[in-house]
Amino acid sequence: MLQNENYDGAKLLPETLKMMSDFGIGSTRDKWELDSIEVGGYKLIKASEMPSKGWTGPALSEVQKSSGLKISVRKTNNPEFPLAVIRIA
Repeated sequence: MLQNENYDGAKLLPETLKMMSDFGIGSTRDKWELDSIEVGGYKLIKASEMPSKGWTGPALSEVQKSSGLKISVRKTNNPEFPLAVIRIA
């Protein structure tokens, strides 16, 4: 994952985002397919898919942040699906 503070919240050009994606800069394996969630949509995360019981949910890669993707991770009262990821932008 890209650790350079200069890219946090930056508005990068589309060609820069494409280059970063092509070369794997600032990206992580997107097991949760966050890009596929429609804005206003959600994805439930099964307890069996969570890496640990205290895990607070997936994080966005630098490329996803720079492209404007935003999520909210919320706890649920359902023990089978303890987390909901809601795409807000």
